[in-house]
Amino acid sequence: MLRVPQGQITFDGEGDDVPNSPFFSRVVHWPGNAKSGVTLGRGYDMGKRTKGEIYSDMLRVGIGSEKASLIATGAGLKGGAAATFVKEYKGKIGVITHQQQVDLFNIIYGGYIKIAKNRYADRSDNIPDRANWNELHPAIRDILVDLAYQGMEGKKTIPVAAKNDIDLLIKLIESEPELLKYEAGRNRAGYLRMRR
Repeated sequence: MLRVPQGQITFDGEGDDVPNSPFFSRVVHWPGNAKSGVTLGRGYDMGKRTKGEIYSDMLRVGIGSEKASLIATGAGLKGGAAATFVKEYKGKIGVITHQQQVDLFNIIYGGYIKIAKNRYADRSDNIPDRANWNELHPAIRDILVDLAYQGMEGKKTIPVAAKNDIDLLIKLIESEPELLKYEAGRNRAGYLRMRR
């Protein structure tokens, strides 16, 4: 199993390392929804990124300039356009290494911590006796970042997370349809149970 310094639940939930699996993440792929762009590795979505940003990030993780240029042409593509790009260029781009996948994840994960922290501040400020971000149990913070990474707003999750009670958050995850439909692949409740 590949390890990352932070965000392991997110890294694990964003794909697998089985080459014939539909969730194999070391190739360009499209997650299948209109909001998603061409994706590489565990969640490096190019739909909202510029060619220059993508090219720079690819070079930073050790991908050669020719392949980096080709990957960067997926910038801004979403939905059907992203699916078409993947179909046309997946074979030409090929497979990135395990380390390149880890490095790409590490480049972007910190940005999602900021997003989650800001969302938490905005959506929990009217909750009595709420825990501050830094007071939250680390596993609860991990889940809030995972939700942000997945593109979920956390409207129902944040008020429960603000109580800083792992069992309450598990109960919500296992009963809220919008969260439950992803639970088999994300295992958020199991992650929380292991870290009580």
